[in-house]
Amino acid sequence: MKKQKKRILRGIGRMGAALCMSAAICMTGYAGEAKAGNIEAESTEAPPLAVDYEGSEIMPMTIDAGKTVSLNVTSGTAAASIRVKGTSGEVTKISITMYLQKKSANGSYAAVKTWSGSVKGNYYNFKHTYKVGKGTYRVKAKITCYKGSKSETTTKYSSAKIYR
Repeated sequence: MKKQKKRILRGIGRMGAALCMSAAICMTGYAGEAKAGNIEAESTEAPPLAVDYEGSEIMPMTIDAGKTVSLNVTSGTAAASIRVKGTSGEVTKISITMYLQKKSANGSYAAVKTWSGSVKGNYYNFKHTYKVGKGTYRVKAKITCYKGSKSETTTKYSSAKIYR
């Protein structure tokens, strides 16, 4: 009975932490950036976070909220990166699939480049570059954290960047 109470209290604490992190990400993660050279931030709202916990004991995953997913475009080169930090002692492996997406004339985004990777441990700094032409781009990242056979998946988006 005591173990069950501890598990319930631990779950409640984790849910509270997840709500605080979500609020912090929503309030700071999608602020528009000023024009820089031939790049300007597009003032569109980012899609909501998609989370699939699958009964995971590592819920919630801790993601560095500073610049979780970022995209910069300079001189025709898109630099995409994501930093993921999972809870120490909980997360044993991190897998990332990152999509560089270009906005089409009808407003939808389609992947122009995809990268995947994984690392054992609870920290992953995943970076890639790709030559691009004129257009509006963003990065979509699917992050999966594991604790043994259990997993938690989150999808994050960068702000959109216009390259002229």
